[in-house]
Amino acid sequence: MVTHTKPKQTKLSDLKPDWVLIDAEGKTLGRLASEIATLLMGKHRSIYVRNLNTGDFVIVINANKIKVTGKKLEQKRYFNYSGYHGGIRERSLEDMLERWPTEAIKHAVKGMLPKNTPGRQMLSRLKLYAGSEHPHEAQLNAGAKLARAAQATAQVESNKRTTRENHPRKPPSPLPKTRHQILKWRMQRQPLRKKQARYQVIRPNRRWVPRRIGPRRPHLQRRRISN
Repeated sequence: MVTHTKPKQTKLSDLKPDWVLIDAEGKTLGRLASEIATLLMGKHRSIYVRNLNTGDFVIVINANKIKVTGKKLEQKRYFNYSGYHGGIRERSLEDMLERWPTEAIKHAVKGMLPKNTPGRQMLSRLKLYAGSEHPHEAQLNAGAKLARAAQATAQVESNKRTTRENHPRKPPSPLPKTRHQILKWRMQRQPLRKKQARYQVIRPNRRWVPRRIGPRRPHLQRRRISN
């Protein structure tokens, strides 16, 4: 027999983005951009889906201290075209790092993200700073507190699991065999309700008939028959 398990669908309530701090000093431009794009898209999470923004917030400091291989500082070019005749502008990577030190990383990361609305939302979560200071200490501290709380909750659950393993439950009672035991077992499993008609046993050691528990209708109630 083939069984099919329905996969869990990620919802908006499952999205809990974190804040990640990355120091770009001494890192290669392309490898750093791929790492940032993975964090922004959320591909490092098990709840990743393409239709939702499952990524994190990324803070990059020392963006002007990245490195590149070969002669890319002089040979790598960035173009900007205004749309008019002769309106094309050409700049080298060295010029970009001097004038706009954060634009080189942003340009590389943007090319690795989806070209749609979620992709633009992911790019807005990227915070780039040329120096070593940033105004997001509160967000990083809040994320650390949440991580500690989640770790404490996981530790409590682990302790509960260990307690259950060390003190297992009592074995279940054997199934009823006689007629009276079967009726009693059913009454325990299905308690009486006001709106539903149930039958109960009056006395098992005497002659009995089921008595209806329901609205007060004397002409419909059954009474015990004496011997």
